[in-house]
Amino acid sequence: MDDSRRRILRICALAAAIAASLVLGSFAFLRQEQVPLLAGVDLGFHELGHLLTMFWAPRIVTAAAGSTTQVAVPLGLAAYFHFSRRDLVGTAFMLAWAGTSMAGTAAYIADAPYQQLELLGGPGGHDWAYIFGPEGLNDLPASGPFSTAVWITGAAVLVFAIGLCVYGIAREAVAWRRGGRQLARLATLPRREPRDPVLTLEPAAGAETATPAVAPSPQDAAIAALIAEERSGAPSRPS
Repeated sequence: MDDSRRRILRICALAAAIAASLVLGSFAFLRQEQVPLLAGVDLGFHELGHLLTMFWAPRIVTAAAGSTTQVAVPLGLAAYFHFSRRDLVGTAFMLAWAGTSMAGTAAYIADAPYQQLELLGGPGGHDWAYIFGPEGLNDLPASGPFSTAVWITGAAVLVFAIGLCVYGIAREAVAWRRGGRQLARLATLPRREPRDPVLTLEPAAGAETATPAVAPSPQDAAIAALIAEERSGAPSRPS
């Protein structure tokens, strides 16, 4: 697969992540409804948070662990996709999920003074009514501002997820355009013909290479005469 095709696929995946994030956000923030399918996943992690803390933590911690876990799981997955996989699409989708989960948590917190939501554990199992109630913080009016802060944070996380996808598309487009310019520039450069290989003449098999004769110097001649005299045992007369 060539580089252009890979970039097109990445841009399409990022555009799909933007569309998915907008759909999730429309349910959670515009229509203020539970997101289909994800609401059930959030409920599962919510109950898991209660289960992990009910045997050792104080009751107020157990009550807060449900909503905390359902938000922490998608945030942790977003960190995994970003730091371990370097997957911008996975990171953005996990952040969008976390934002919608925060919107659901904000609605749950805002219901603390009224307790009108239908809960899995019945009327007496409202976590945030206990947290802000007389047995907890004893400040039910504070649930309103806290709910608003959670809602705004969730909306910011969703917008950030969409912004990541837009940034990724812009980065791919710039790199694609830069690569096209580089190819166009290389196409305008003059082509160099390959040089002819250098022909080397090698001696035939069995042929001896001739070495030029070099006349010895007088000093070398005298040394050669002394060596010959020592080998023969007879004195040699210098010529």
